[in-house]
Amino acid sequence: DLERALLPLRERVRFWGQQTDVGSVYRAIDFLLVGLPAKEALGLNVIEAQACGTPVLAPDAPPFDETVLQGVTGLRYRDPRSDGGADFERVLRLVLDGGFRVDADAARVHLAQFSEDAFFERLDVVQPDMWALPTPCPAWDVHYLVAHVIGGNRFAALVRSGLSSAEAMSTVMSPRQVGDNPMKDWRE
Repeated sequence: DLERALLPLRERVRFWGQQTDVGSVYRAIDFLLVGLPAKEALGLNVIEAQACGTPVLAPDAPPFDETVLQGVTGLRYRDPRSDGGADFERVLRLVLDGGFRVDADAARVHLAQFSEDAFFERLDVVQPDMWALPTPCPAWDVHYLVAHVIGGNRFAALVRSGLSSAEAMSTVMSPRQVGDNPMKDWRE
């Protein structure tokens, strides 16, 4: 599906592979195109790109219907499997013709909900008896989800410090890397 959808862009698309300075990459590209969200929990790459001022093109489905503010930080399109890619082509034409620009002020307001401070506020309401509660992801409880977010934060910091992805991943692999006080572990 992706190969077919990208045919109009064949001469203009470059797959960059793994990068260590993602901020520079995001600022160097015209837009970030994300794939279908079959197993995407949040899409850190989507938030990072928007924070760098790079528009995001994403399917109009979770989690992108939360992370990409339509017409402000990017454009969402119907699942190409449902309309043969017609809506994606419309969005692509709009972007390639220069008909879309990120609204930087509105983007800052939108992205604040994904900040570390916003995460702290969400965790502050979690009581000790709530850590074992289920989340929308059937295999994860609240503790596992928070550990995942903390691990992702630690992973990103380790990669930025110069470790390879493999080295950083081996450091943060344990889903129970946080103890009984995830707030304390997050701040460490």
